[in-house]
Amino acid sequence: MKKILFATDFSDDSSTAFEFAILLTQKLNGELIIAHTYTPPYVDAATPIAMIDAMQTEMVESYQHQLNKMVTTAAEIGVAASAELVISGIVTGIETTIEEKGIDFLVIGKTGDTGFLAKLIGNNATDIIQNIKIPTFVIPKAEEVFLNINQILYGTQLEFSEINQLVTTIELANTFGADCSLVHIKAANEMDIRDDKTFLEEIRSAFVNEPLAIEVIKSDTVVKGFKTAINLFQTDMLVVSSQNRSFISQLFNSSTSKSLVNAVNIPVLVLHLIDSE
Repeated sequence: MKKILFATDFSDDSSTAFEFAILLTQKLNGELIIAHTYTPPYVDAATPIAMIDAMQTEMVESYQHQLNKMVTTAAEIGVAASAELVISGIVTGIETTIEEKGIDFLVIGKTGDTGFLAKLIGNNATDIIQNIKIPTFVIPKAEEVFLNINQILYGTQLEFSEINQLVTTIELANTFGADCSLVHIKAANEMDIRDDKTFLEEIRSAFVNEPLAIEVIKSDTVVKGFKTAINLFQTDMLVVSSQNRSFISQLFNSSTSKSLVNAVNIPVLVLHLIDSE
């Protein structure tokens, strides 16, 4: 049984991500773990111990109550769910939960430059994504949850073997009953070190029974290229993976207004990164 971890900060912006996590759990016939990481605030050393304990108890009870409500909501629609309140830093807490619970997929909400996503995927985007070594869905807030995933677009760099990542993507497409296409962005600011034909042949040989359309798009930047591709394919979900630190940093650095995660309003799946260093 697949295990899905939904990491929440309880913000309104994360509500769509919660609905998507439920949908993904249903599609995979899996188990949903809803987690919140809590870092105790700094208090002055002169503050009485009894007051600190009371504050901590109140906050923990409040967080646990919110988690329990979400578990109840999931259970009411037939999704097996449980809650985890982790007293830790955000990334450490998520990593610990992933390891202890054997998590297969992580779902987080895009909550703007100052919210949970900014804390998780911010200026240290590459390091953090490499730490979270399972497929991670980044879900933007939307008026309607992304119920109909009909077209999944995989962004390939054609710079390293991506067979495992493509297997995951195709399995996901089959789970949603979606079509899967590949796009390669030839951006002016990206190095093209290895011969594209080698990797295209590898992909076609590995997936002879899959009707994978492969589109090459030239663009000034990677982000602009992906935006063009998303519109061209009428994409419902974008999948990216890379060994290249600068590539991922471009896509997920929340301090950059042109970052992909801020530029698109569809789910983005980041696959496990293998350290190239």
